[in-house]
Amino acid sequence: MLSSRSEGGFVDGQAFERTALYQASTLAVAAIGLLALVESLLAGRKWIIVPASAVLAVALLLQIGRFEPENPQVYTAVIGSYLVLLGLVGLSRLRLIPELAEYGVYIEALGAATVMLPSFVQSIDAGWRYQWILLIETTLFLAGGIALRRRGILSMGVVFLVLVAGRTLLDAINAMPNWIVVALCGIALLGIGMGILLGRERWEQWQRTVVSWWEAAGDGNGALAG
Repeated sequence: MLSSRSEGGFVDGQAFERTALYQASTLAVAAIGLLALVESLLAGRKWIIVPASAVLAVALLLQIGRFEPENPQVYTAVIGSYLVLLGLVGLSRLRLIPELAEYGVYIEALGAATVMLPSFVQSIDAGWRYQWILLIETTLFLAGGIALRRRGILSMGVVFLVLVAGRTLLDAINAMPNWIVVALCGIALLGIGMGILLGRERWEQWQRTVVSWWEAAGDGNGALAG
């Protein structure tokens, strides 16, 4: 019956996302997620919270889709945030699925990448607006990774910070005359060589400090998981 009344994404001449049927479907999905959460509480099976929360996230995405946002970041922000919370709280902290607790760091890293990657892609074509958005997101994930001692979030923050710096440097280089670029590269290489010669011992000391901090962060993840 529905197929006979729908054509090209419209139902009775109205966009499907605007119909009462779509809204009822969204509410039904949310109700299923809430019922699963109640079941997990009544039965004492914590692992059900994971699929139940995923269903609720889907319901939220469906509700967002009703407003037909043009920017895909609206969706990726929800998905990424859910993955970060799942890895950070659901698996590592609350250990809802003990067998997957060790994968929490990878899931939260995937969530952070899901939030930041669209900003980076859009900054390539859309310019500085998304570059600033990405910089803010990167700063937040870096600060969160350091404060919570979470290597997954911290790693993604560092990766996208390098991408931001690389993109900014590339734009600056493209705006310069070629002879200035060559001269700056030469000066940079000379500076790097002198720095290596003069600061070799200090570099090794700094490297040992970073390695020990990284290992301590790993122990912190284990403590949070416990």
